[in-house]
Amino acid sequence: MRDIGDGINALAFSPDSHVVAAACSDESIQLFDAKTGDKLPWQISVESVPLALTYCEGGKVVAIGTSTGELQLWEVSTQSRRATIKAHTSRINVLRVFPDGQTLASGGRDRWLQLWDTKSGERLTTLRGHSRQLFSIDISPDGKTIASGGLAGDARVWRSGP
Repeated sequence: MRDIGDGINALAFSPDSHVVAAACSDESIQLFDAKTGDKLPWQISVESVPLALTYCEGGKVVAIGTSTGELQLWEVSTQSRRATIKAHTSRINVLRVFPDGQTLASGGRDRWLQLWDTKSGERLTTLRGHSRQLFSIDISPDGKTIASGGLAGDARVWRSGP
């Protein structure tokens, strides 16, 4: 990737590994060809600092978590915003997509771990238990277990299903 001149807060590969998305401190998402490092012509302007990002729905959607607690969903094919959701009371620090590609986990300063349906934009559930903000989330390959870690050094394991 080329030097883009501003801080990079998060990176995400497209599912086909051809594109790298960079969440930049200048309130943009810059896209790069993963093989050559060349900047691609499409850029996303998010109007607040993007802190987390991931691809969803098999690469059809880019999910962006911002410093204002917004979750933005962008359609890759049309280069347009599908939804803006006030997901958290403050900054979103981390996003992870479930193996199904359309369930998204978000964590932030408000200490909440929230699950979202990317197709509808609806919140599925809110999990509480951290004493300080969340900075890490991972999801098991079968999608039945979520691990989350917070600033206080606490880790939680959340299970769903049988």
